[in-house]
Amino acid sequence: MRKPLSSSVLAITIALFAHAEAWAISNGVPDGNGHPAVGALYVDFDSNGTITGDELVCSGAYVGRTKDNGYDAFLTAGHCVEFAEEDGITQMYVSFDTLAFDPDGPTGIIPSVAFFFDPNFGHDSGNWYDFGIVLLPAGSVVGI
Repeated sequence: MRKPLSSSVLAITIALFAHAEAWAISNGVPDGNGHPAVGALYVDFDSNGTITGDELVCSGAYVGRTKDNGYDAFLTAGHCVEFAEEDGITQMYVSFDTLAFDPDGPTGIIPSVAFFFDPNFGHDSGNWYDFGIVLLPAGSVVGI
């Protein structure tokens, strides 16, 4: 479900991200296992229960567990999640598979528990608040 990001979740997200190493994908090209915390965000647009490479929405990074409930947190851009509610999307998926664009779909799909974006996103021309968070079940991100 899409909700504006509360101040406490926003503060936790910033704190988690500020202490994480910097990860990147150069020129939008997947680099195999070079950045294992970088993942892909998907939506089952055709509602057939199968996630495929053409349903990739955005990239993001695993930033750790939340302190209050132990959810695994995936940081992405606000524009990657803010459209969802208007389009009737209540579920997003994350995968850390290096074959993100595989037409047969990535492996290790993790369904979201919830997703949020900064409530100030889109309210100024610079989109200074363009970040979102996708919460995944506690302990669902393994090996990163």
